Amino acid sequence: MSIYPEHPVHPGYPDHCASSLDVEIETRGADTAVLTGSVKDAESGISVSNARVQWNLGGETFSSENGYFSTIVVAGEGLVTTSLANYQTNLKAKVQLGSGETKKILVFVAPVESSCIEAPDMPLVEEIVSPGMEPDASFQPFAVRVVYSDLVFSALFPPYDEKVNIYLGMTSDAPELSPYLLLFDSDDAYAPMTGTPVAWREVTEACQWQQEEEFFSIPLELLPKGKYTFYSLVTAEPDGMPTFEIRFFTLDLSSID
Repeated sequence: MSIYPEHPVHPGYPDHCASSLDVEIETRGADTAVLTGSVKDAESGISVSNARVQWNLGGETFSSENGYFSTIVVAGEGLVTTSLANYQTNLKAKVQLGSGETKKILVFVAPVESSCIEAPDMPLVEEIVSPGMEPDASFQPFAVRVVYSDLVFSALFPPYDEKVNIYLGMTSDAPELSPYLLLFDSDDAYAPMTGTPVAWREVTEACQWQQEEEFFSIPLELLPKGKYTFYSLVTAEPDGMPTFEIRFFTLDLSSID
């Protein structure tokens, strides 16, 4: 893959670490992996305990008091289901776990009684001066972080009271990329913008959370050295975009290998 534009305390499990099913998996000699991570409240960002985290190929556990979980699972491509009373069930599909791999994920669960927020009703542009490595629905719904040797992209957009289009993009001062605004499409692929902007997500129902953990990653070695600016734009009026909300932040990748 190239970035260059031409390619376009649950009572039963007090330690919150391993269930009886985990032990069964481990002892029957199946190819196994470790699924680990944390569960947070999507509105407040506070860690959530006692959330049940299930792997559909075999394996489950519950989050601890600090939201952390870790469990042995059957390796393969599967579905992570996170559930808890008074929260919407979170589903993460097509999660890849190789044999012997340890994979860390971040799960946001939305309260059932989540309050919708108003869609943008005026033009707003806001710079995030100190960007976080994880998305935050309240002020930084789009996040980029370095994981080992990859640049990883994730998003968490709050539920708006109208249907909205969400656009994600990036620019760079690297000579190879400086002429371009690269936009992500609905397949999580990127390409230079030509003509009408392409939406990353078209939210067809009001009051829907949009969470995508690690929707895209790219090896740092494929990135030209330079400063990168990342943008998110939300609008309920995609035709002409008279109202919108843009948030952006800049990362210097000149010296990161």
